[in-house]
Amino acid sequence: MKVNLVGMALLSVVSLATSALAGGEGLKDGATGAAAGWTGFYIGGFAGGAWGDSSVSTDIGAVTGTSYITSGPNAAAIENDGSGSLSDSLFTGGLLVGGTRQSGQWVYGAELDFGSFSFNAAGGATNAYPTFPANYTVRTAVETDWLMTARGRLGWLASDRLLVYVTGGLALTDVEVRNSFSDDALSSGVGRGTKSDTKAGWVIGGGVELALHENWTLRGEYLHVD
Repeated sequence: MKVNLVGMALLSVVSLATSALAGGEGLKDGATGAAAGWTGFYIGGFAGGAWGDSSVSTDIGAVTGTSYITSGPNAAAIENDGSGSLSDSLFTGGLLVGGTRQSGQWVYGAELDFGSFSFNAAGGATNAYPTFPANYTVRTAVETDWLMTARGRLGWLASDRLLVYVTGGLALTDVEVRNSFSDDALSSGVGRGTKSDTKAGWVIGGGVELALHENWTLRGEYLHVD
């Protein structure tokens, strides 16, 4: 069985961070001499919704005279019913840490976040064998628990307090795939399998960030993870 997590869309509705600035508003931009209020390090949290799609494919292996499935059409039917696209929507939330530097109207930096990402979707079917008088059932499930991203950020200040930015980088998540098979033939075939792995991919997105009272900011962000 192969799994490829694609099209994960993460909408971070609220990200509230407090900046631990070395000197805070007193920092100066080297190019302009203006106050560099967006320069420093920060820590915060985020919460929001996520929508995920997982593409899975099932391969039962070689069909021979000694294997349980001895017919090519029967094998193809099982593999077809055990493959496809699975989707789920979920809540996500976690912590983030990063740093930025302001140069005139531009703000750039890097950010690391880690959060809950409880994607859980399952699919399958019960059908008759094409060439054998019995029914089979095949089920496939995909589950993740967390999502971590390491991203760069580049933004432009629409005003002293409003930052519009793009972001992108590396994404990591855990993936567990479970599959099961059974039929009602006289020989009663039964099989189960589980495989877990950490998968790496990419993330890209953007958002707007509003500077609030003192060192607090409020952010709305959209991320696409593949």
